[in-house]
Amino acid sequence: MPIYCDYTYGISQCDYNDYYNDKSSATDPEFAWNGSWVDYNTWRTHAFDGHSTTANPLYVNSAAYNFNIQPGSATILAGTGESAYFTTDIVGTTRPQAGPWSIGAYQYNVPPGPPTGLHSLGP
Repeated sequence: MPIYCDYTYGISQCDYNDYYNDKSSATDPEFAWNGSWVDYNTWRTHAFDGHSTTANPLYVNSAAYNFNIQPGSATILAGTGESAYFTTDIVGTTRPQAGPWSIGAYQYNVPPGPPTGLHSLGP
C-alpha cells in the first residue's frame, strides 16, 4: 500500500502518524522519495516521520468502522497539536484532553487519576 508522502519538492510534513497495516508486505508502507518508492525504514533514514509508529492502533472495532482507540494504543497522546487549525476531534471531543494530542481522528480521553489530598475523618 503506497503512501504518498512526497519529498520530490524538498518539503515533507509527514510526522506523528501510525502506519499500521495488518495485511502488510515486507515493503509496506512505501513513500515517494526523489522520484522513486522507498520503504518505511529507508524513509526514516532521511529524518522523516521521527515521531511516527507502525504499531497496532488498537481500534475498538475497525471491521464495524469504529476507529476509537483503546487503552494501550501507541497513538494515545503521541500526536502533535494542531490547535491553530482545529480544537476538536472528528466527534467534537476537545483536543487536547490531558497532555499531547492522540494520533488519528479520535482524541483518547485519559481517565482521571485517583483523588489526591484526601484526609480521613474518623478512626
